[in-house]
Amino acid sequence: MNCPACNEHDLSIQEKGVDFTFLRCSSCELIFTETMKAGDEEFYSQHEVYRYSSSDDARSQKLFFQRTSFFKKELKQIRAGGRLLDVGCGYGGLVSYAGDLGLNARGIDFNAQQIEIGRSVFQLTENQLCYANTKTLQEMINNNVKFDCICLFEVLEHVDDPKNLIQQAVDLLEDDGTILISCPNEDRLQPTGRVYVDYPPHHLTRWKPLTLQAMMEKFDFTLCRSDFD
Repeated sequence: MNCPACNEHDLSIQEKGVDFTFLRCSSCELIFTETMKAGDEEFYSQHEVYRYSSSDDARSQKLFFQRTSFFKKELKQIRAGGRLLDVGCGYGGLVSYAGDLGLNARGIDFNAQQIEIGRSVFQLTENQLCYANTKTLQEMINNNVKFDCICLFEVLEHVDDPKNLIQQAVDLLEDDGTILISCPNEDRLQPTGRVYVDYPPHHLTRWKPLTLQAMMEKFDFTLCRSDFD
């Protein structure tokens, strides 16, 4: 078995439970599950963590993006009318906010209920906010769709093949485009212990800033900015 980020095979057991084992890569320090099996569309629509959706939650999501300086600064770097894709958009709060800033924004997500609520609350079209499946990104690639900016916020840790996801983003990105990524920082302070969604089938990988940077550099990306919350 090789590391899903750097493909090295010098691995050690990091954590072991009844029905999971986390391995650690000695090369890039990625921590990942021995069995990389992500939740499917049904899981992300029906699980108790994701299925309780509301209009208030949708408005709160947009407010978070509006009030966080990182997003405002990065979105304003995109040319006027530029195309943005938010993968795992939830309610589409970022899509709505990006539209307010004059961007041509689109969001996709597994959770059909949140997509429907987001369309209603933010008055977005089916083309702007789309229910997705595992084939959606590849279909965009096949249709030669391109974006100036692709957002992967709290997505990378959920997928069973992170390198493939990044490769798909590369294939959808303009040559001078930007990818914005956020995920839980494995070096973060956890005073009450690890939360249960940090285990499979929710989270399959655990990232440190340098681990993520190293993987992105293998795709010839240059780090523009790194923030810690």
